[in-house]
Amino acid sequence: MSRGYGLAFFLLLLAGCSSQPDLMPLSVGRSVTYEVTHGLEKHVEALTVTAEVPIMGRTGYEFSGPMGVSRLVWQNGVLYASQTANAVLDPPVPLVSLDGKPRTWTGTLEALEVSSDATAELVQKQVKGLELGSRKVDATLSTLTIKMPRGSIEVQSWFVPGEGLVQQEQRTGNVLVLRMEMLGGAKEQS
Repeated sequence: MSRGYGLAFFLLLLAGCSSQPDLMPLSVGRSVTYEVTHGLEKHVEALTVTAEVPIMGRTGYEFSGPMGVSRLVWQNGVLYASQTANAVLDPPVPLVSLDGKPRTWTGTLEALEVSSDATAELVQKQVKGLELGSRKVDATLSTLTIKMPRGSIEVQSWFVPGEGLVQQEQRTGNVLVLRMEMLGGAKEQS
């Protein structure tokens, strides 16, 4: 696995929690399909919420897809990730907030069996008319910039109320390494 692809752990940031805001409405059994682009490779991946798990003293969700397992939790109007497909973050890192206020983070990021001290900044803005396939939607764009001794990662995520994460781009050292876009809507399993 290349370093860029190995650090592309934010691909699976797609879950919320019980009684979570509709900015990220997921529950156990919910599945969302995305078109994923990595370099010249393009494919379709389904991501499914598989279990409720404890995170930060609250009920969060674990979900899985082809790249691995991730864990997210809503706490006080902020969506946090404690684990992504290829990384563990201690403490959990903020991904999006309902109040739109900037957030900072200091912690440890462990990826590919290497642990690094890291800092991050989260900023958000509202975007009108985001093009998704043949439609335009209003979205919340969150930009998370993580800085580590070996480089930086920028993750831009577009959230639409009632739908959740609809698009995401990840850059490592200013190079786009991953892009994903929701195909259709979520499916609930009974």
